[in-house]
Amino acid sequence: MLTVDAWVNGRTKVVQAQSLLCAKLQERDKLIKERVEYLAKKRGITFDEMWEQILNNTAQKTIPVKVKG
Repeated sequence: MLTVDAWVNGRTKVVQAQSLLCAKLQERDKLIKERVEYLAKKRGITFDEMWEQILNNTAQKTIPVKVKG
């Protein structure tokens, strides 16, 4: 599919893949930021702190708490 899409658009597969990824991320921009905001609030830190932790690969995954019942 990527090969055909690239050919139709007169681009290499790499350039077309980059373009598609960029477009998809732009579509998800608001959702991604909302999720980061949620994670930050859950940890009691600011959005910017959470964003930096993710970028610096220092953010810790949360461990779900199992409820006995």
